[in-house]
Amino acid sequence: MTDRDLPRAVGSGPGPAATDQGLAGAEGGSAPQHLPTESDLTALLRAGWLGRWIVLWTTLTCATLMAVYALLATPWYRAQVALFPVENQSAKDFVGDLGPLSAVAGLAGINLRGGAGNAEALAVLKSRDFARKFIENEKLLTILLADKWDAAAGKWKTSGHNTPDIRDAVEYFEKVVRRVGEDRKTGLVMLTVDWKDPTAAAAWANAMAQQINAQMRERAIADAGTKIAYLRAELEATTQVSLQQSISKLLESQMQNMMIARGNEEYAFRVVDLARVPKKHFMPQRALLILGAATIGAFLASAYLAHVRLEAERGRRSPGHDPTTVSARERGTEVTVRPSRAALYMATVHGRKP
Repeated sequence: MTDRDLPRAVGSGPGPAATDQGLAGAEGGSAPQHLPTESDLTALLRAGWLGRWIVLWTTLTCATLMAVYALLATPWYRAQVALFPVENQSAKDFVGDLGPLSAVAGLAGINLRGGAGNAEALAVLKSRDFARKFIENEKLLTILLADKWDAAAGKWKTSGHNTPDIRDAVEYFEKVVRRVGEDRKTGLVMLTVDWKDPTAAAAWANAMAQQINAQMRERAIADAGTKIAYLRAELEATTQVSLQQSISKLLESQMQNMMIARGNEEYAFRVVDLARVPKKHFMPQRALLILGAATIGAFLASAYLAHVRLEAERGRRSPGHDPTTVSARERGTEVTVRPSRAALYMATVHGRKP
């Protein structure tokens, strides 16, 4: 009995035509079709059931770990002050009375607005210089950089070039603590302070609102004083009556600016709503973190199981891994394939040896 007659005699393998078709399919890059049996469907259902528990446990583990982190993490609180830019209407009326002289005064660098410009005050509030002055006034250097400060020894933990200074505090203050937003439609400015202590957050926000008004008021008084001195000197030096009248009007406007600045504590911004001590923290958002961790855990577990099943399915559909396939010999060459990990997995699920 020859090798070609052996499959027919045994009755457990394909005939020559089937063998030729299998080799042709292998040479053409396509594997022979394998129809699922009842044992295959049972194995898939069993793998799905086991996979569901893997997804469930992975989801619960990720959610539990995130819940522990959210409970142990330091809470952060947010305090906000609502500010509205101040405009001096009396100064605008006075500028209208000057007529063409207002343009000449603008060229000379004389401010006729009667108050700080909205854009200027907002820019100062966002500036690093204002942050530096606020940190120095409130003595917040060691508070902002508490992780680098040794309170027991009364010195920084590092020395030399790595010693923290005001520049590090300003950078941290700008990136983490202070935020300034503006509503362009209404002009309302929101000053936000985020910090670990709710009382300190509210106090810092209100203090910044006071200090920005004080700083802009002092700047306006100093600016008006310099211009008043200059205008008085020009008034004494000129002999032309028309020019004296013009300078007198400009001098009156600067004196009016100085009086407004001295008598108005809310010179640049009017406080619409003071910051209150927050009762609830805004970070960490525990519910959102736990939900996100559970979602990520379920996704990763599902992706892993899908990958394992895909590899197992590829191994099961391979001719060398089909339990009903007999090693084929064509032209004296034996076609064999080594079992892969996916094949071993599916064989274990089927209860058969690979």
